[in-house]
Amino acid sequence: MSSIAPPVAGIDISKTRLDVCVGPLCLQGAGRKDKGWREWSVDRRDPAAVAALAEELRSLSVALIVVEPTGGYERVVVEALQAGGLALAVVNARQVREFARASGALAKTDRLDARHLAQFAARMAPAPSAPVDPARAALAGLVRRRRQLVSQRAAEVTRLRQLQETGDPAAVGAGVARHIAWLSAEIKTLEAAITQAIAADERLARDHRLLRSMPGIGLIAAATLLADMPELGRISRRAAAALAGLAPFSRDNGTRRGQRSIWGGRGELRRTLYMGLIATLRSDNPLTRAYKHLRQRGKPHKVAATAVLRRMIVHLNAVIRDQKTVSYQTA
Repeated sequence: MSSIAPPVAGIDISKTRLDVCVGPLCLQGAGRKDKGWREWSVDRRDPAAVAALAEELRSLSVALIVVEPTGGYERVVVEALQAGGLALAVVNARQVREFARASGALAKTDRLDARHLAQFAARMAPAPSAPVDPARAALAGLVRRRRQLVSQRAAEVTRLRQLQETGDPAAVGAGVARHIAWLSAEIKTLEAAITQAIAADERLARDHRLLRSMPGIGLIAAATLLADMPELGRISRRAAAALAGLAPFSRDNGTRRGQRSIWGGRGELRRTLYMGLIATLRSDNPLTRAYKHLRQRGKPHKVAATAVLRRMIVHLNAVIRDQKTVSYQTA
């Protein structure tokens, strides 16, 4: 007698709707049993409908739910389902799309996306994501908003410089300068809010202090690590490097040995770490000595910097895991 795997679910999350696909389900009929899939839709904006969805998934004994990040629309759904005791994995959308293409699926609709997510859950069985921490989620929102304003300010600074060089009307430049001043003030306000959010949570405050024991990790870099990499301290050193986009990948084919290079990962986090490293290279510390050692061996700047960044994220992962400040040798 063959056993039937516990059902899994895929949920495609859009601005107004949740498309749900659950399976494989044991269907009775015509004297036989088939493994089928059940599909339906739910209003994402209705908390009662989302709560009813959680209850329905529990009644179907769903073992795992897979969703994709959708610019923040997924947060309320993820929190509600995890609060209902359901195992849920937030996976990279690119992985699911490539999985669908490998299965021969070229069409794309919300309903099909839900089916592909469910099939991905059944075949790949990704590890469930950690429950959402409200304090960390609030910090992530502040860090994300600061990042947006910093990007806007950089664009305005470039625009002001161009206006000055091309001789455009002074009134236009004055308006851009006022906008830059406003953005700078808003950024300072957000940085104060970030400091308060960290201080208000005992775990965040402790981890923030530990992260800042690493040269090159200041207030914002540590806050970005806490917000953008909640897995830190709970994963292996290789997984930490890969998540940050600092793990070298092979490019071999037959007898050809291609150049190793980093790829993917969390780009904003990597850029924040890089800026911290560049700042700390001005002083004498273990990271600077490691960088200079690699440069003396003939490594280009980017290769040496990437190697040191990879060492940084590995040790930061260990710092949070062991709850000890940075202590390592880089000779």
